[in-house]
Amino acid sequence: MNKLWRRMMEFLGLAAEEEEEEYDEVGEEFPPEPGRWRSGRLVSLPARAERPPLKVFVVQSSKFDDVQGMVDHLKSRSPVVANLSGADYDTARRMVDFLTGAVYALNGSVHKVTDGIFLFAPENVEIHAEDVMSLKEHGLFFLAGRG
Repeated sequence: MNKLWRRMMEFLGLAAEEEEEEYDEVGEEFPPEPGRWRSGRLVSLPARAERPPLKVFVVQSSKFDDVQGMVDHLKSRSPVVANLSGADYDTARRMVDFLTGAVYALNGSVHKVTDGIFLFAPENVEIHAEDVMSLKEHGLFFLAGRG
């Protein structure tokens, strides 16, 4: 097990290469050169970068003109919660169709929270349906008169 660990450390360039023991004719051992590293085996690991906090945009809209701004948020990899309950049925349907197409093009996902409220998430955001249902049950996505 010790040899395996040593080999792995040598491979990563974190330990000096073990040299074969060499003896001269008198039986004297030659020590390895100090600070000798295997060439081409040093691997540097990138530092974990700090990620900026994820912004979720909540938009309440009744006009189709607001869809472009929502898609811009999705393109910048931010999720959008769209409350379309104030829009008439045809306008809300067009908005959902447009946003669904944009999310599809961005490899994202769409989740219906309640009537008139949708969660549009880009590819970098993972949504679990159980979490959305839990939010709905606790009243965090509440429509006037409907739960």
